[in-house]
Amino acid sequence: MKKNLSPQDQKPPNVITTDDITKAQNRLNRGLTYSSISLFFLTLSWGILMPFMQSRRDSLSCDASCYGGITSARSFLGLFGSALIGWISDRAGRHFCLYLGCVSVIVGLGISVSMNSILGLWLSMVPAALFSSNSSVCKALMADYHEALEVVEERAGGNGGANSNNDANKVTESRKLSQPPVANLSLRSNSMGKMGMSAGLAIMIGPIFGTVLAQEYNRSVLIASIFTVISASLVIKLPYVSSSATIKQSKEEQKKSDTQNNRSQAFLSLKLSSKILSSPGPIFLMVLRVLMSLAFHIFHTIWLPSLKNRFDFGPRDHGMFMSFLGLSYALSQGIISKKIIKIFPEQRHRCKILMVSALLLGVGRYIAFQTNDLRIVYAIFGILIISLGVVNTIISADASGLVPSSEMGSLFGTLEAVESGAGIIGPIIGGTLSLIEPVNAPLMAVVSLYGIVFCMVYFGYERFVLCKRSAVNEGKKL
Repeated sequence: MKKNLSPQDQKPPNVITTDDITKAQNRLNRGLTYSSISLFFLTLSWGILMPFMQSRRDSLSCDASCYGGITSARSFLGLFGSALIGWISDRAGRHFCLYLGCVSVIVGLGISVSMNSILGLWLSMVPAALFSSNSSVCKALMADYHEALEVVEERAGGNGGANSNNDANKVTESRKLSQPPVANLSLRSNSMGKMGMSAGLAIMIGPIFGTVLAQEYNRSVLIASIFTVISASLVIKLPYVSSSATIKQSKEEQKKSDTQNNRSQAFLSLKLSSKILSSPGPIFLMVLRVLMSLAFHIFHTIWLPSLKNRFDFGPRDHGMFMSFLGLSYALSQGIISKKIIKIFPEQRHRCKILMVSALLLGVGRYIAFQTNDLRIVYAIFGILIISLGVVNTIISADASGLVPSSEMGSLFGTLEAVESGAGIIGPIIGGTLSLIEPVNAPLMAVVSLYGIVFCMVYFGYERFVLCKRSAVNEGKKL
């Protein structure tokens, strides 16, 4: 006697229904929620330490040259560590690298408490500099979720995308409601923005928590360790997702890959970084990131001393200023950038948004040095941080579509690595220029760098990034 099967049980293999699309959407939403909260707690642990770091350096007689050396060393280690973690995340998995990042932070905190010396300052930054790239790994993970959803939607719109006429109608309707390319970019921007918003909120709240909950450095380390453990525990909640290459392989491709896997896997692993570096889209974004990071680090060498000289900034003033910047960044990433991209969804609009942001970043930093009114400084930096948040959201979203998810970790790791490289060179350039002229020479270099960014976006962003992304997306459909 045959058992009667329900329509769901009769679903042929490799057939996509509305349930599959719903599952992919739920996986995306859940991943976004828990990755944002995990990043929030990890960034919060840094924010809690921030008010006590300068006083600790002062107690250990770590002067400007000592701190500059530690900063350059951290950037040098991050140059290799970010790319390494990105590469590992493409192979060992995103979750493993997120755990590794949290563990490295805790190890560094333990070293800083156990070694109350300048050597301890140097050694404590090594683990996190090498292995904590949770932000870029989370970006790669979100790109995995988005790409998996888009692949499921594409398969639902193809042959055999439903197991009944009724379900076919549902899938067709779902495909109508599913996102076209421009809206897909908006969705990715929304996800990247929400993660950035969580980090911005943590930067805003962290210094306040640090001064209220902890009155000394050792206690702040304990609280930061607790929040880091909470961040790691939330990684368990993140859904697993296969890369797009695995999702879309046909039976013939699978057989072929099985026969060649053992011979080619090591070779492909060695060649992955060179593949990314040979693609014009990723290279273009890397150059943009380097220029903007150089501008930031050159500006940073003269900005903090100017706050002390002009406004007599102390630890509490720095904490309040950082909290304001964190709030501005959170609003930018979570609300403003989303609204702007929704109002101006076309590719040409994205280029104009980036150009306007580059102008604001360059001109705003120049004006910030020309005023002795602290209220104007706050207003200008509010605009600067919002512009920076919009730029980061757009670039992260566009970068997530340039390569398949199997290479996403390496791409974001490489982007973070080149920024670390700029972190090594930027302070040196800033210091050298300040010897020529204390303020105007570094400031003109900063404005010039943002001018180059403006020109690059105007002449090449659509050609090398947006068109390349469209070509990649078309290739995914084949």
